[in-house]
Amino acid sequence: MNRRTFLRTSAASAATLALASRASRSRLAAQTSDTTSASPASPASPNSDTAAPALSDGFELLRRNVGIFHGRGGTIGWLSSPDALCVIDTQFPDTAAQCLAGLPGRGSARLIDVLLNTHHHIDHTSGNPVFKPAVKCIVAHANVPALQRAASARMNPPTVDQQVYANMTFADSWNMTFPDETLHARHYGPAHTNGDIIIHFEKANVVHIGDLVFNRLYPVIDRIGGGNISSWIKILETARATYPADARYIFGHGNPNPKFGPTGTRDDLLVMRDYLTGLLDYTRKQIAAGKSKAEIMKVETLPGFPDYEMANRLASNLDVAYDELTESPVFAEDDESVSLEPFEIKVPTGRLLTMLSNRDVGWDLGYVGREPILSPNAEAVLKALNVDDINKIKTWLSDSERFAIAHVLLTKTAKDIEYTISASEWNKLRVIGGSLDNGDVYDLEQMRTLQDMWAKIGTSVFRHLPSAKSG
Repeated sequence: MNRRTFLRTSAASAATLALASRASRSRLAAQTSDTTSASPASPASPNSDTAAPALSDGFELLRRNVGIFHGRGGTIGWLSSPDALCVIDTQFPDTAAQCLAGLPGRGSARLIDVLLNTHHHIDHTSGNPVFKPAVKCIVAHANVPALQRAASARMNPPTVDQQVYANMTFADSWNMTFPDETLHARHYGPAHTNGDIIIHFEKANVVHIGDLVFNRLYPVIDRIGGGNISSWIKILETARATYPADARYIFGHGNPNPKFGPTGTRDDLLVMRDYLTGLLDYTRKQIAAGKSKAEIMKVETLPGFPDYEMANRLASNLDVAYDELTESPVFAEDDESVSLEPFEIKVPTGRLLTMLSNRDVGWDLGYVGREPILSPNAEAVLKALNVDDINKIKTWLSDSERFAIAHVLLTKTAKDIEYTISASEWNKLRVIGGSLDNGDVYDLEQMRTLQDMWAKIGTSVFRHLPSAKSG
């Protein structure tokens, strides 16, 4: 594991932060709440329906037979006509069930002709199991199943067995034609992830662009999932030039301000492009001025984007921008590029568990923030721990070379913790200077924060662990 995984979290500040499965949900809530507010009514256009049918709560008709579903997660798109029933993205199980039950024209038994996933993130695919019995096929880009599998394996606990993956994939483009509509999906390259696709309802002239646009929101940039800011900028320009000038766009997430929301026009693509360009320009200038990554990441808002919300994500955006501009390697489990010397972990029972270094633990970029992760060696340590081992590890919180390891081991071991603290304080491990390869060290000011935190939490959360065995 390289230095990049120890940087300050981009997750939203949370009143209550839960570990284990709750940790993932808490960080995810920052992104999934983006589209809960309904957008204003669609303006009149040549492609608009003049008399919209009655729709269930959460459903909105855009043009012809195409609309969106407002729920919790990435905006769901849908097509409903006598000849076609299609859905784009599935959010989470609860909202997926609501969408499936209220989908216009479906009734109780009609199968959905096709379900498309715009990319692999859980706020777009966690409802797949709900939809699976009701769909004929699930389509995604060829990279999505592997990305989805890898991301679910990093969840705490892992959710690989709970995933439903696309059973039809494509490399560049895909089409499906119905009597009254044609769907065209295309992958333009790495952007938000390396599995993003854009879907065009050609006759309705509606384009679902997924998370390639966070409308007036600081975005999530998943470099671990193959995301690339420079490529993202080019793709937005390509999309604007490719689709009709009067196309209506569906965005993955939108500012809750009704002025913006999860739908818009091609001009909104340029606003997103300008933000990403500004992000790279700002970071490039700071690097040229000799600023460290930690210093660059301290800025609270990016100048020139007053309408943007979710500013807590900016640190993560700057993190990715810095790594992209400096061509830092993307995390890989077999990464050996760390100069810190490993040390033995000997627990009170006298067992020598393994040799670990700081590269064995960290905070990996997840869907909307950082997820605590361990290398296979550290996972082996985790499985062998007992209560006495935990008490020993807690003493490492005052060790300048071990406190990061201790914090992640404790976080991954604890069960059902609810602790009031900002997410940025919880997992903002970062490196001074920006390169462990060059001998830089962790920000030691965090040691006291972590010591106090775990002292307040106590030991009750570890009682599920076995007691120390004699001999």
